[in-house]
Amino acid sequence: MIKSFPDFFLDNFLNQLKELSTEINNNNFQPLVEIINLFLKLIYFFTKQSNQIFSSNFARWVFLIEKFNLPQSSANLIKTLNLYKKRIRKNYTLSKEEIDEIINLIFFYSNIFIKSTAENQFEATQSNTYEELFLNPPPKEKRKRKNFYTTLISKSQKDQIYPHNYFICANDEIGNLIILFPNHLYEYIYDFAENNSNLHFINIQYNDLLNAYEVTANSYIIYEPDYLLDITSIAECFDYERTDYLIFFMNLLTPSKNSIELIKGTVINSMFDDLISEPIVDFFDSFHKAIKIKPLKLIALDANSKKIDFKAFKNIVQEHFNNLSSHLDLFSSAIKLIEPSFITNEYGLQGRLDLLNISGNEFDNKDVVELKSGNPPINNILFKIKNTDYYINSWSNHTAQATGYNLLLDSVFSNRKGNSSILYSADINTPLRNVMNIPELKNEFLDIRNKIIIVVKKIINNKVNIIDILNSHSFNNKFIRNYKDIFFNSYLKLNKIEKEYFLYGLQFILREDYFARIGDNDRTLGQSSLWNLSIEDKLDNFSVLNNLSFNSEESDIDKLHIVFDFSSDNENYHYMRNGDQCLIYPIEYSENPIKFYIIKGFIREITKDKIKISLLNKNIHQLILRQFDKSVVELDKSDSLIRRQLHTFINFIFTTGEKRKLLLGEASPTYTPTEVPKYDYLNENQQIVLRSAISANDYYLIQGPPGTGKTSRMLKAIAEYYYNLSLSNPLKILLCAYTNRAVDEICAALESIDPTFPYIRIAGKELTNFKEKSLPHLSDILTLNALKDRLLKTNFYVSTVSSLHTNPEIFSLINFDICILDEASQVLETQIIGILAKVNKFILIGDEKQLPAIVLQNNNIDAHLSENLMLETFADSLFHRLLKLAKRNSWDFAYSTLIYQGRMHDSIQTLANTLFYNNILKSLAQPWQNKNLSKYLTNTSNKINKCFQSRVTFINTPKDQYIKMNQKEAELVVKIIEYIAQNPNIEINEKTIGIISPFRLQCRAISNIIPQKFEKDITLDTVERFQGSEREIIIISLACNYNYLIENISNETQIDGKIIDRKFNVALTRAKEHIIIMGNQDILQNSTTYYNVIEWIKQNGTYINFEEIMV
Repeated sequence: MIKSFPDFFLDNFLNQLKELSTEINNNNFQPLVEIINLFLKLIYFFTKQSNQIFSSNFARWVFLIEKFNLPQSSANLIKTLNLYKKRIRKNYTLSKEEIDEIINLIFFYSNIFIKSTAENQFEATQSNTYEELFLNPPPKEKRKRKNFYTTLISKSQKDQIYPHNYFICANDEIGNLIILFPNHLYEYIYDFAENNSNLHFINIQYNDLLNAYEVTANSYIIYEPDYLLDITSIAECFDYERTDYLIFFMNLLTPSKNSIELIKGTVINSMFDDLISEPIVDFFDSFHKAIKIKPLKLIALDANSKKIDFKAFKNIVQEHFNNLSSHLDLFSSAIKLIEPSFITNEYGLQGRLDLLNISGNEFDNKDVVELKSGNPPINNILFKIKNTDYYINSWSNHTAQATGYNLLLDSVFSNRKGNSSILYSADINTPLRNVMNIPELKNEFLDIRNKIIIVVKKIINNKVNIIDILNSHSFNNKFIRNYKDIFFNSYLKLNKIEKEYFLYGLQFILREDYFARIGDNDRTLGQSSLWNLSIEDKLDNFSVLNNLSFNSEESDIDKLHIVFDFSSDNENYHYMRNGDQCLIYPIEYSENPIKFYIIKGFIREITKDKIKISLLNKNIHQLILRQFDKSVVELDKSDSLIRRQLHTFINFIFTTGEKRKLLLGEASPTYTPTEVPKYDYLNENQQIVLRSAISANDYYLIQGPPGTGKTSRMLKAIAEYYYNLSLSNPLKILLCAYTNRAVDEICAALESIDPTFPYIRIAGKELTNFKEKSLPHLSDILTLNALKDRLLKTNFYVSTVSSLHTNPEIFSLINFDICILDEASQVLETQIIGILAKVNKFILIGDEKQLPAIVLQNNNIDAHLSENLMLETFADSLFHRLLKLAKRNSWDFAYSTLIYQGRMHDSIQTLANTLFYNNILKSLAQPWQNKNLSKYLTNTSNKINKCFQSRVTFINTPKDQYIKMNQKEAELVVKIIEYIAQNPNIEINEKTIGIISPFRLQCRAISNIIPQKFEKDITLDTVERFQGSEREIIIISLACNYNYLIENISNETQIDGKIIDRKFNVALTRAKEHIIIMGNQDILQNSTTYYNVIEWIKQNGTYINFEEIMV
């Protein structure tokens, strides 16, 4: 393992800064960017120890200002550093004075932070402009501003100087602000806001006498504005005559709802979309299309309750349809956008409207229409806001929703005119009802939003027990009261460990959701990177494609397919793949994309010349597309399904006590010895594992190292056994995995049993492979009754885990006997535990020594849970935890390991055995696996020949001046490709060569020089994208030029007392015939894993110095 990384990081930090500073010259300012990034990493390192949650690098910096008693006027350092990064990215030339200034500032603060631990310090000389940069007060005109994004430093009660309670906040431009809270305004913010939280103050007033700002009755305060809440979820907290923010949390703990009223609403909304697009649409065509949108909901409801009277249902829907048709003249604007989405970090909101009508000479009139299929209030109803009575003409939650949309659009479009209205499709006379756009209602709406987020932060900081709060709370809404009784009737029966497990799981999911929205140490991980990162930062992170030209000839707007061409001087390198979701916006909005319509899509095809995108928006108007002359495509990080886990995680509470004990590991699984047929495609070890898996009554764990046939052999055999058994004893089998790629392999395994194997794939419409047996395709070609019949008669179902979260109705329709989870080590426990609670038996297949699921947080569990359940963190898989329990408790009948691999040459297997698998892996002894001479070795005098003299090669490359790129390694990679291509006996195809690098910048460097004729046949990517695949030759270009980057190329953990680098394990075991590793030995020897790799290769493989093969 890396030498205790905290010690390694601190010991090397100042030396790394010094080394990087020597690399800066007029032709290369990139090391200065890395110096800044390294300093930001130091800030993260020291704030991480506080166990607090920070919403931004600025919040972390403010914390350190207080902790180390730094000058308060230094608050704008982070903004200054970001400005320098931006200038460098735009190729501005920096003067020596500017470079010295920023380096000295970083050295100055770094020395302060690590003074107690750094052995070798060197003094930083303050630049002449240091005092000017930080200590001069801001100009008076800036102090007159009314809106501020700030970080809370501290809060104080009124004193001799200030007559009201006040905050001390930091702003990255002005420095510190005093903000007063007179007359109990926003008292809850003052009471509950935590230090280092981000706050957006809107319309606060400067008090000249007190030299401070004051909150007024016309002010808004937004708590953690980068955390976007959905407007609908806030509106649901408006309950008849009162508001109740705890409804939000009760809804979180409620399983997904399904009712005829909800289905009716979905159908009528779909038909309204049709009417807006085509006013003369036929009712029956529109109706039959609408009921196929969410067929599982309708079929499950029909199957589990008394039969739905479809004739009566259709008649009711037709009444709504006819009423909407007769009022279409209300929507006669020039532009009508169906279900457009918008977001605002000004108010911390996001929402999707039913309809946006755009009109006016300058298209500045934007009217919101929200469709509701329920019955409207007959008379105006009373609604109280802070002891003031208001009479409203729509239900309070509908009024609140329209108010949220007013806030949203007023923020996105600064000069917006227009109204927000509720459209009641059941009202014949006055269906369209305008909602008052009043500040008091907006304030109440934002208060609910703030209170929700205050509680969310307290939950994830382990400061409140939300279950206890909900249990003691009295809800006004009878439906919520009824569900609360159901929930607590089950929850209160849990034992102490089960309750703690559930609370930790809830906390983990909410914390993961929080970081997915705002990011943590790396802002690129969060949704907020969309507006917080500059376009230059996004280009550096390879998350955008810039300066794209709209191709009107190849685009098909009617079908929502658009095409962009790359510019001729395009140097974009990206991290995008077919199927990735993305955002599209005009280039003039690149610094603030959320001030435009949110245009979403998924990538259909991407080449070096163009990108083809299918839009997810319901429609898009030509007048909007005209603004897309030059565009940006950015990876979409907003569609997080994290919170959806809660609706299945809740199943843990409602399952039986016996099942909970099995899932937690408090009870031993059982087995009944069962004989199974012999399958000719299984080896002896696999046949034994099959018999054990079938014999298990409760669950079984199959540990499958690389190349041992986890899916193509083991899963196939299990499926074939149950398939044959189902002919006489029908069983319902669910097969799932984390990724669509893995599910594709499951489908392939099933169809290798029988090309007509009967299964249904639960998936979305964007699916490209094995589409014919997918639910959307079947829904298109079958009637609803025929689809229901197919669903009930089919015994095998295939799905990703996320599709099960988004289609929970499948579990009310089908009682699954068995669930088989492939690639189980990639699935978090919180993602799968609620699914397994609904099945009788499960089989988990995985390898805990390969890459786990990506987690955004550091999560630790109390020691007694760790001791009892082997649950050290929820950032791991249930597969791994149950495997540890089985080993500790000697439940040998509950797990086994596949030991024969048919992927790797014996030499590669030996290295994998030595490093990771304790010599358990055995070769299938196929002729090529133990062949001494490689087919890639030629008799030529080419120096590259040496790379293929053995199966495992290390090339010691010189360091490069760049940070995460090594041009010499890139050139060497191309030389190796060309060498292979010159062999007349070798035909390069998609299975021949795979190139892996831990850094996208190095992937870009290699991609830029690979001959075009090889592009389609050679896979070049990071190791995460290679998991589950294989190539004849794997070339690893580590491009690690500095010691501190070792952490980036490794993923180390301890398993069974052995340090396992899961990244290198995956990279190594993708190779069949050859593995070629290139990197700088002096750097890599700081990692225990790479030190051992190099030493092993010196003894058993081929060690080459770069100069031996490259001039």
